[in-house]
Amino acid sequence: MTPTTTIPAAHFQKGRSEAISLIVVHTTENACQPGVAQGVAGYFAHPPAGAPVASSHYIVGPETLIQCVDEDDTAWHAAPVNHIGIGIEHTAYAHFTDADWQGEQPQAMLRRSAELVADICFRAGIPAVFVDAEGLLRGDSGITFHATVSEACRLAIARKMTGTIWVSAQHPASPISTHIDPGTAFPWDAYLAMVSAQLPAQASDPPPAHDPSAVFRPRMPVGLTRRMRKRIRNTMASLMSLPLGT
Repeated sequence: MTPTTTIPAAHFQKGRSEAISLIVVHTTENACQPGVAQGVAGYFAHPPAGAPVASSHYIVGPETLIQCVDEDDTAWHAAPVNHIGIGIEHTAYAHFTDADWQGEQPQAMLRRSAELVADICFRAGIPAVFVDAEGLLRGDSGITFHATVSEACRLAIARKMTGTIWVSAQHPASPISTHIDPGTAFPWDAYLAMVSAQLPAQASDPPPAHDPSAVFRPRMPVGLTRRMRKRIRNTMASLMSLPLGT
């Protein structure tokens, strides 16, 4: 999915230490209306003196999609999963109610966001599933919330997981993280349905059923002598003649 525009953030880390495996959903704590996303992107691009050092890969508004950090680079949006995460900010408040999220502008924003998330899931091989705090601590891949990352941090410090990415010298503040976005009323089920509807058919179709009658025909490695090929064939034939469970 092509962003409407690009406004580079001032703060990010070039490159990544690991492959992308998470998408982190945020809210900007602003009104959901046209023009707000550009304002947030401008804040990331030119933060005032003394402002928190932060950035995200994308900012989604009801009328626009702005890219602030390249996906191959590390944005600073949800320590300690920045190195594996794509951060997506939404122009909305964490205290939005169910009714708020059903408004015309938030729904337009969610549709735009779902198209982006589906595209990232497909390209990066990320499953379109929610990852809760326990899943984050296990290292599961999928979609999560900023609040859920904070919850995982608190669990990690309670369990004294010192030396992990959750409790380390690199992330000393993470265990006391108190972020709550995108809020308890975020319409996850409806949003996931939007994401799933945007995924290519080959990414959402169930895998084909196993055919027990299919014959396994292993390929012979290249670069072998004739004697080696004969010995491998004989060994394969012997193994394939054994009854199941042997």
